[in-house]
Amino acid sequence: ERVADANTYGIKYTMGATTVAVQRTDINYDGSTADQESTGYGISFALNENFSISAGALDVDIAGASADEENRGISASYTMGSITIAGNMNSVDNISGTSGSNAEVTGVNIAFAF
Repeated sequence: ERVADANTYGIKYTMGATTVAVQRTDINYDGSTADQESTGYGISFALNENFSISAGALDVDIAGASADEENRGISASYTMGSITIAGNMNSVDNISGTSGSNAEVTGVNIAFAF
């Protein structure tokens, strides 16, 4: 069983249609040298009451890893009546700190509210 001390703190600020946020997390595993430090940030903007877009990133420094894990993503959604159409594109480079281990995913979602 892995036991860890984790600390997370962040700040979010909203002004009008824009929200920005930053978060920091530190994880220290007992008896391990694979501690992690991560910094995430994001921004969202509501163009109007129906359409919004957002982007975010998370960088993870894993002690002893060959590279920092880098996560990036963007998304958008549009709502008309009871239907929401949303899409996102996300990528991760250096998965778990392994240099050259990358992945990408794109998603589309259509939701109906009854």
